[in-house]
Amino acid sequence: MTRDPHRRWLAPGVLLLGLMIALPHPGEGQWVEPPGEGWLALTLYRQAGTEVFDRLGERNPFANEGELDALSLFGTLAVGVLPGVDLWAQVPLHRLRFNDPGGDRESTGIGDVRLHLRGAPLRLVGWGLPLAVRGSVKLPAGRFPDDIEVVPLGDGQRDWEVMVELGGAAPDFWRSYGMLWAGYRWREEHTRRRRDFGNERLALAAAGAQFGAIGAKLQAEGSWGETPRLEGLPIRSARRSLVQVQATVSGPGGPGRWEAGVRVPVAGRNLPADPGLVLGYFAELALWGGGDR
Repeated sequence: MTRDPHRRWLAPGVLLLGLMIALPHPGEGQWVEPPGEGWLALTLYRQAGTEVFDRLGERNPFANEGELDALSLFGTLAVGVLPGVDLWAQVPLHRLRFNDPGGDRESTGIGDVRLHLRGAPLRLVGWGLPLAVRGSVKLPAGRFPDDIEVVPLGDGQRDWEVMVELGGAAPDFWRSYGMLWAGYRWREEHTRRRRDFGNERLALAAAGAQFGAIGAKLQAEGSWGETPRLEGLPIRSARRSLVQVQATVSGPGGPGRWEAGVRVPVAGRNLPADPGLVLGYFAELALWGGGDR
C-alpha cells in the first residue's frame, strides 16, 4: 500500500492543536475584530521559474521548456461588523507570464474577488476556547477566455468555502501565538466549458513570536483537490494539490508593520513548484470607534 506523503503533516498539526488549546490566554486567541475596528493588508507574491509538480507528484521542468513568471498583489480589508463577527474582502491584481518555444503569453488585471464572513460561535455559550468559523465565496472577476493561447487570471466560476479556525496567544512568552485552520471548498462547475474543477480540502498551521520589535512566523498550508470532470468524464490525472511552507520576518514601519520572507512548495500535483518571494504591509484600523471582542 502506497503511503500518502501528505500524512507527514498530520502529527505536527495535532501537536500544534494541543499547544494552542493549552495556551494560558485563550481570550486573546482567534482574533475576530471588534465592531468598527479592523485591519488592512497588502501582500505581494512573486514566483518565477521552470519547475512544476507533474500529475504523479514529481518535480519536473514544464513541458516544452516553459517558464512561468507570476506577480500578484493582494489587498485585504477586515472589519468587525457585530460583536464576535467580522467581514473580510480581498481583491487581487495579477501579472502572469508564460513563455515557451510557442511564444510569450502575458495577462494583467484583476483576479477573483473573495468575501469572508467570520464569527466566534462559542462566545454565545460563554466558552473561552478561541475558535471561529469562516464562510467565504469567490466571485470570478478576472479574464478566463477559452483561447488556450491566453494565460487566464482565474477559473471563471464561483467557489464556496467553510473554514474552522483555532488560535491562541501567549503574550508573556515572547508574545508567541499559533493558528490551526481546516476547511473545505466547494467548486461550482464552469458551465460554458462543461468543466468541474473538483472540490478541495484545506489546512493551515502557523506559529510565530516577537523578539523586541522583530517578529518571526512559520506556517505550512495545503490544498488537496478531488478528481475534476471534463464534459462529465472524470480526469483523475488532472487532480491538483499543493503543500507549501512559508517563513517570514516582520518589523515596525510607519503606522503598521512590514513583512518579508519566502514561500517554498514542498509537494503537489499539476501546479508550479518553484519557490516565491513574499512582501507585505499590515496596518490596524479604527473605522467607527470600537467595541468588545
